[in-house]
This record gives sequence, C-alpha cells and structure tokens, in this order.
Amino acid sequence: MVENEASTVITGYQSAHNSQAFVRDIIVYDIPVKWDNYTIINALSAWEKVISMTVKRQKKYKTLPSWFLQERKERERYQAAVLNPPESMNSATLVHNDNEAYLIFHNINMFKEVKLPDGKRKIIGYLSSWDDLHRLINTPNV
Repeated sequence: MVENEASTVITGYQSAHNSQAFVRDIIVYDIPVKWDNYTIINALSAWEKVISMTVKRQKKYKTLPSWFLQERKERERYQAAVLNPPESMNSATLVHNDNEAYLIFHNINMFKEVKLPDGKRKIIGYLSSWDDLHRLINTPNV
C-alpha cells in the first residue's frame, strides 16, 4: 500500500486536435489498493493513452472516478441496460478494441457490469443525451 500518493495525476499527454471526439472519461472500479499510480497508468495503457486520472481509495480497493456528483446525476438520466447478457458479453470483452467503434458511434461514455445476488447480470451504458439513447434503442444490433 502506498501512503501519501497523489490523488490526481496529469500525464502530460495531449491528444491530437483531430482525435478529440475519441477522448472518453471512464470509471474503473476494484483496482487493488497496493497498486501505485505508475502501475495503474501502465495497466490503463492497454486502452491507449491516459491523459489524467483521479484515484479514490476505498478500503482494500481504489476507484478512478471521473465525474463530479452533479455530472453523475445528469448522466444517470440517459442510460440503457442489457439484462442477462450472454457470458461472452462482459466488461473485459466490451473494452476490447473490436468494440471501440460501436461504443464511440453510439456515444456510450461509460458502462458497468452489475452482478446481482441471484447470479444474474446486467450491463448498463451511460449516454450523454436523449438523442443518443433514442438512437441506441432504435438501431438494430447485429
């Protein structure tokens, strides 16, 4: 466990002007508290470049929250859920590069997988606007 570690890290990376549409805020849960900030950034580099991160320690895990309470409440308005998704659809497969275009096309800013006490699961996607949610719901998925 690292004591007196910075809670906010700015890496200095700046995205190219033409790639601003691909910059996303994400929330990552259940990071082992023994990981220092360098280990976290190295792990996140599998998802491309990290611009900045805020780390919140919660007992034995850390969280990388990216929204303030007011922003989080606003984003809760526009969410879609997949109930009982197939086992092949989970957090690990959704962050894979093959699914990046789908998430970007539908403006899905964040998603989380929820495991219910009865063993069932659901995946919740958070969108920015009603138009994004409407388009997601009314677009056939392959």
